[in-house]
Amino acid sequence: MSHFTTPLLPPNFLYDTIKVVQTLENFPEPVGNEITLEDNTIYFIDNPKLDILQYTLVFNQRSQINGFGQNVSGITSTVAGTALNKKVNFKSGKNLFMNDLELYFEANHQRMWECIGDGTVTEGESFELNRFNIINVQAAGHGCELGYIKDIRQGFIGTFSCFNVENGFICAGAWGGGFRITDTIFILSSGVFFGSDASDPVTFQRRFASNANLTVPLGSIGYDFPQTSFPNDGQYQLQNGNSRGDGTLVTLWSGLHPSTYPESNFKDNTGIINSFPGVEWISTSDNIVTISTQNVWYKVPILSATVKDATWVNYANGEVTYDSDNVLDASVITRISAVGKSNDIVEIKLVKEDALAVQTDLIVATITIQGSAAQGRAENVTIPTTAMITKDDKLSVWVRNTSGTSDVTILEGANFILGQK
Repeated sequence: MSHFTTPLLPPNFLYDTIKVVQTLENFPEPVGNEITLEDNTIYFIDNPKLDILQYTLVFNQRSQINGFGQNVSGITSTVAGTALNKKVNFKSGKNLFMNDLELYFEANHQRMWECIGDGTVTEGESFELNRFNIINVQAAGHGCELGYIKDIRQGFIGTFSCFNVENGFICAGAWGGGFRITDTIFILSSGVFFGSDASDPVTFQRRFASNANLTVPLGSIGYDFPQTSFPNDGQYQLQNGNSRGDGTLVTLWSGLHPSTYPESNFKDNTGIINSFPGVEWISTSDNIVTISTQNVWYKVPILSATVKDATWVNYANGEVTYDSDNVLDASVITRISAVGKSNDIVEIKLVKEDALAVQTDLIVATITIQGSAAQGRAENVTIPTTAMITKDDKLSVWVRNTSGTSDVTILEGANFILGQK
């Protein structure tokens, strides 16, 4: 006997909230060229290639389309639009949720999705696709694109593959959240894969994050967002992706790669310039520290250096200034080769100075100069440490002679690396 005294589901739950669609007639009656899905309803597509003909399926706040798996459930559109008036297959002014489907373009000049909110973020206005395969059977110049998304809260695309489209997803207006793209691949496609509408640029309040695998042909663009799309630091996140091709993988900002700006956080990509919040400098000449007083700290002057991967930081004469609102849990490694008077004991330290000029010693290392009485041979020291770095913090190297007033020379090749922990 069952221990349950009430049903697990409300009466008629399956019949009230779930509808199985085997033919077009299983959808609500069309009005003109639109079929508006019922609210609070999930439509399961039980057809390997359901043709929606000339109709646009319009989502309500709480309607959803699911398949039984992208290899067994499909929707196709065989009616063409025009270059100036594309045929839209799915649209919403609220939420648009779809899962587990294979979609087919079988006519020219179509847009698969159009999701345009009303400019307010109340209960949602979200755009979410998961476990999809998109196939276009048209030849080049077909004019078929994936989506136009404007004035919504957030977007999500996961486990998504796309074959032979002319444009991907164009974002516009004010988004109350962000856009996350995971495990996505574009094959034999062109145009702009992910980008901002030039006439109505998108602004994300949260992050745009992608690990997509893109093959970008000549004349096409992988990611095309202006700097104004990201009002906060670290929002533009291209990480663990794979991009290649003769096209533009990421649009430059002011002639420079976005990875060098605080708004971005790129990491571990193939093809795209990888970056980390930090910097490396290597001195290209000897730098003499004039010691006038015993046991007094002097900042090491780095007169010239090669600087690499300066991301979220400013660099000048050996001093690194952190320039992001995001707190950085950092690792810092300094390698120094120093010479001075034999048997002098020299201390070298890393110093952090905050915006109020308050200095904090991060770590101190001690070396003893060896060699003849007049001039010792070079002694090496590596100083690794960690630190929490905030905006306008300055990092620098200091030295003092605890044995006397003889000068210390930091030799060419001194190295400093600030990186993400």
